[in-house]
Amino acid sequence: MKTSFLQPAGQSGARLVAKGKAFHQSTTMCFCDAELWHGEHLVAKAMGTFKYLRHQRAALKIKPG
Repeated sequence: MKTSFLQPAGQSGARLVAKGKAFHQSTTMCFCDAELWHGEHLVAKAMGTFKYLRHQRAALKIKPG
């Protein structure tokens, strides 16, 4: 995942809106992008590539140990 922070988001308590989507999916991968907006100003943009894991396998990787 790569995130680009473009400008400050405004003052504390300001309303921010995040918009995201998966623009391509295969059987094992998902390609996504997202934007963070403060009013009319684009604050940050991110793109990521994620691999699907089966539930059982994912749980084993996360298990505290």
